[in-house]
Amino acid sequence: MIGDLQIEFPDRQFETPCTICPYMKEINLENILQSLQKGQHEIKIDERIEERARKSLERMFELS
Repeated sequence: MIGDLQIEFPDRQFETPCTICPYMKEINLENILQSLQKGQHEIKIDERIEERARKSLERMFELS
């Protein structure tokens, strides 16, 4: 995504934590399925953040 933004907005500088994250390479559909089936890796976030994120996702789905 950052590459697309840099192309679209060449006059802006984007800060990136890493360009190639070694941990992201470990994620695949089989690992995701196992995690969901076993209920592993639960992520808890503040309710205010959850509500704002939910609204953003719902809006994206409305536009698609």
